[in-house]
Amino acid sequence: MAKLIIRKTGAPEVQFNITNPVLTIGRAKEGGIILKGDIKVSRKHARLDFLDGTFFLSDLKSANGTYLNERLVKGRVALKDGDKVTVGDTDLIFFSEGGIIAGTVHKDEELVPVDPKSVKRASPAEVPPPRREVAKKPEAETPKPRARLDFGPQDVSTTKCPKCSAVIDVTNIPKGAKVGCARCKHIFVV
Repeated sequence: MAKLIIRKTGAPEVQFNITNPVLTIGRAKEGGIILKGDIKVSRKHARLDFLDGTFFLSDLKSANGTYLNERLVKGRVALKDGDKVTVGDTDLIFFSEGGIIAGTVHKDEELVPVDPKSVKRASPAEVPPPRREVAKKPEAETPKPRARLDFGPQDVSTTKCPKCSAVIDVTNIPKGAKVGCARCKHIFVV
């Protein structure tokens, strides 16, 4: 069965089993994978399609784009095991496990093992050229630090100002960074 491992900053990893031939990714409630806490994700951001035994990824004209292995997706691209799909600040790692959607193979008899000796190696002339459907990220662009996302009360972290005891939200502040109190203007390290 094909699956996606969903990784968000500040949240536990989630495994999503793909059971439909068409899967929408976005913030919309009618989507297959709903990414509520990620503000960089469009309502209908990307889509996975299962066609002729292969999974394909396509961007649905999202505001911030969809990336496959750090490259911007243009059009439809085929997915393979271990591919990293980035949607906003969320990474989805794809595993096809044989390219089978749950329920498409009904009997164990239909799965026939292949003898490795019977597999012919492709000569360099038979290997298809690499796909040109993804554009490389501009080299001059530096990667932006990923913001910590708020996924509920277990992820909220606050601290008190040592001078005036005002409560300060430090959810998006990394450990060891300097923080200024808005009330008394005291600067301290988190």
